[in-house]
Order: sequence, then C-alpha cells, then structure tokens
Amino acid sequence: MVLPSDRVTQRIFIQANNNQLIAAKVAKYALETRGRAREHGASVALLNVEEMQPFRAFDGSTYLRGGKRNRFDLRTMQSFTLSRFMPPELMRFSGRALVIDPDVFALADIGELLDSDLQDNAIAACRCDLGWETSLMLLDCAKLTHWRIGEILAALKDQSVDYYDLIFLRSEKDVLELPDEWNSLDVIRPETKMLHTTVKGTQPWKTGLLLGGKPRPLFGVIPRPPLRRLFIKPARFQPHPEPDVERAFMDLLKEALAAGAVTNAEIDDAIKQEFVRPDIRARIA
Repeated sequence: MVLPSDRVTQRIFIQANNNQLIAAKVAKYALETRGRAREHGASVALLNVEEMQPFRAFDGSTYLRGGKRNRFDLRTMQSFTLSRFMPPELMRFSGRALVIDPDVFALADIGELLDSDLQDNAIAACRCDLGWETSLMLLDCAKLTHWRIGEILAALKDQSVDYYDLIFLRSEKDVLELPDEWNSLDVIRPETKMLHTTVKGTQPWKTGLLLGGKPRPLFGVIPRPPLRRLFIKPARFQPHPEPDVERAFMDLLKEALAAGAVTNAEIDDAIKQEFVRPDIRARIA
C-alpha cells in the first residue's frame, strides 16, 4: 500500500485490526463528518495490520517491551500500535499525515490541527508521563525517512530496540507539543476536539466482554476447557466511568450505521467474534 506521490499531499491514517475495526470505522466517520476532514482536503484510510504481510510475518515474534520479553500476537486488541510508524513510507516521504488510534474520535473541526505550524519539527503530539503520546501524531513525512516498517520490525525482532523507546519517541528530537484538546484521554471537556477512549478496560463498545477476548483454541483447533470458568472468574470490560463519553461514542455509531459507514452485517459479525458488546444495538436504539 503505497500512495502515488503526485496525488496526495495530506492524508489521515487510522490504525486498526479486526478486533477494533468497528471503532476504527466510527473514527473514520467522525473525522469525515464532525472533523470535516474532506473539506480540508484530507482523505481518510484504515491501516488494518491483519491484512498486512509485514505484521503477519512478525506474528509470534519475541520483542522487548520495557526491558521484558513479550510475544507479538496479531489477534490482541492493540496489535495495531506499530502501524503508526507507517504513514511516511506510505506517503513516499512526502506531504503531511495525521495518524490516530482506532479509539480516537473527532468531536469538532480538525482544520486547525491539520494546518498546525510544525515550526520545522517532524512530529507534533501530546506529552505523556513516559514521553510522547503517539496515539495521535501529525507528521512531516519528508523528515521521517528513517521510519520504515520493515526495518522497525526487524530491530524489534532482534531486540536491538525496545518497544517503549519506539512508542514514546524517546529517540526523536524534533517533536512539537500539541494541546491536550487534540488527544483528550477518557474525558470530554468544553475544549475537547478529539476524544481518546484510551483505558482498555472501559471502552464503551466492549462493556461486559471478557477483557482478554475469546480464548485462542489449544493448538489452534481444540476449544479451551469450559471448566476453567468454574474456577477462574474472568476479568470483564467495565462501563465507562464518564457517561458522556459512552453517549458520544454511541451517538457516533448510530449516525455511522444510518449513513452506511458501518453496516448491520459488520456489527453482527463483530458481536459473533466478541469484538463488541452483545447489547450494542440496544444502546443505539
């Protein structure tokens, strides 16, 4: 997936996987409607890592995460995070790109963000305790020629780089700080323009589901023993502590469904796969 260099100067990318695909499609709808992305000349594309060969090849690889060894599993709900380094390469290292997580939703016009003066920086993002919050980044693609996904995954696989150093941009020098209104973490304030439902355990479309998702069958074919549930009480997604956050998402989902941006068949499949809560239709009725 490489974009013709003479066709696009600005584009928005939403990271995704099958687990978070409904959320990603709602995020796309929000950007195109409330965010007015198209009116600002920015098209929106989904990056589903489960459809990408580099991530399929990386599946099962061991890498360092905060100095500890982890195994990359393409099926987990956050397997998309490394795709945030792909936009510059996809844009042929030209133009600007905005990249967001699938659980980031535009609540207002994003024109001001897209037109931000980067002040000769390569990246704009909000700060976080561990470095930079890369769930939303505005990128000057020409300044990020070192972001090549094949090389990044190879460095993770040979453990010459730590995931946390990558994801928190600890080696990047040219980063401009964005106001928190562009990446508001689990709260809606009067100034909020982009809402990020970042706490995994309270994402509104997953309330009541198993927190770890449906258990993977043993050896890929043998169902996990149901007796486990008699002895181990599984953790589940909890209701979001801010009712207005759940309301905002459900309103967007209802609108997206009515507009055809999300289909009934996609919702049915997501319920079957236990990617969204079984009562989600009742929540948007």
